[in-house]
Amino acid sequence: TGLHLSYGPLTGQLGAIGHEMAHVSKFRKKSLAGMVWWGINYLSKKHKIKIERKTDISTITHALGIELYSFVDFVLNSSSANEDYKKFKRLHYLSPAEIMEMVKNTR
Repeated sequence: TGLHLSYGPLTGQLGAIGHEMAHVSKFRKKSLAGMVWWGINYLSKKHKIKIERKTDISTITHALGIELYSFVDFVLNSSSANEDYKKFKRLHYLSPAEIMEMVKNTR
């Protein structure tokens, strides 16, 4: 339904990995109870959006904004991912325009 990471451009792959590493960075600071609470919150659509957008922001602040933009732009505009996956990405994550605006403001 989605797409394999290797289908995207190399810069986009780095952005996607950076996003996932931002999650890992947050997880390392959590206790077991904190991880359970995170998992429960992730089941909520409202919290999932908040978590993923904050993770995108963390990726940008760790100097991987252009790479994240490359991945999101590829997924939404050039990939063969199905429309359900693209809709999920549009709803839960920062848009390419939001990413570029943040990148410009962090330079």
